[in-house]
Amino acid sequence: ASISPSVALPTARLALMPALTFAATAQAAAWAGLTPLVCDIDANDWGACALEEERLLQRHGERIGVVVPYATFGNAIDLDRYVHFQRRYGVGIVIDAASSLGTLDDSGLGFGARAPFAVVHSMHATKTFAVGEGGLIHSGDVDLIATLRSMGNFGFEGSRNATLPGINAKLPEITAIMAQTKLAEIDGIANHRAVLEDTYRATLPDFQFQAVSGRRRSMQFMPVLLPEHIAHHRDAIVEAIEADGVGCGRYFSPHLGEQPWFQATAMIEPTPVADKIAGRMLSLPITDAMSVADARRAAETLANACAAIVRPLDRRASVRGAGGKIASVIVIGGGPAGTAMLTSATKRGLLPDLAASGLMVI
Repeated sequence: ASISPSVALPTARLALMPALTFAATAQAAAWAGLTPLVCDIDANDWGACALEEERLLQRHGERIGVVVPYATFGNAIDLDRYVHFQRRYGVGIVIDAASSLGTLDDSGLGFGARAPFAVVHSMHATKTFAVGEGGLIHSGDVDLIATLRSMGNFGFEGSRNATLPGINAKLPEITAIMAQTKLAEIDGIANHRAVLEDTYRATLPDFQFQAVSGRRRSMQFMPVLLPEHIAHHRDAIVEAIEADGVGCGRYFSPHLGEQPWFQATAMIEPTPVADKIAGRMLSLPITDAMSVADARRAAETLANACAAIVRPLDRRASVRGAGGKIASVIVIGGGPAGTAMLTSATKRGLLPDLAASGLMVI
């Protein structure tokens, strides 16, 4: 509902969004009659790449009706950038802040406070501000909020005559009571989760984490990237972690550009950064009930699982370096068949294993 009234341009047919986000974002654009235009992400903060957004706004002009950036994993992204886009290009802005309720920006305000466009938060059971279902939309634009209220009440504006497209988006009373209770404790919950975030970062110094902004993030889980040289072993690593009692996800892998429905219906730009980031992504647990010791154990479980993958590879390399066999299999004059084999192995992430096992192609 927040996307439709934000589309200011009558010729607009596209909704610009990053590849690394949940499918619901692109689905919402599709339900609003727009085609998702999927762009690449920044390699450090994992949000939409600013240069790509600007390039696509310049290329497509008034065809882009709305930009839907994702506040990635509760990060306090730069909203001034989107104020600039709104003013320069006349484009609508809707911030996907699904996991940001409880995040504080650099000034210490709640993320999105006073933003001149819609900032959409989720209260789903998986979020830090969890009440089971529902969500809320914040905006400093009072006219936009009035329109959204009417659209959420069957399109009624001051009477029981529908003057706008509408749905029944009213929050059930029991859910509202739960949300009020959660509101009273959200600062303590978010502060505790921030301590768990710090514990993960300190315990896993050799792993890559998201570059973050703001005073505090409302952490839903702990995203972390596997080292590139073992990322193709992700399934085995996850299996080992879960066998040791630690839950593990892969948000968001596959990303939007890798999902069949969007490949068939969306406009997908090249996404080399999102491809790499999503392929290395793991999501470690953060919950209200976890202790610092729990977070440390989960981090050490990941480190141990990765080390168990690395050790056999190191052993093979050391044997060859100590005067052992240089190769176990040598293919001479492989030609097109040999090239095809290497290409296939590369696409499946198997080339390091084949090399470590002693395969040589001349």
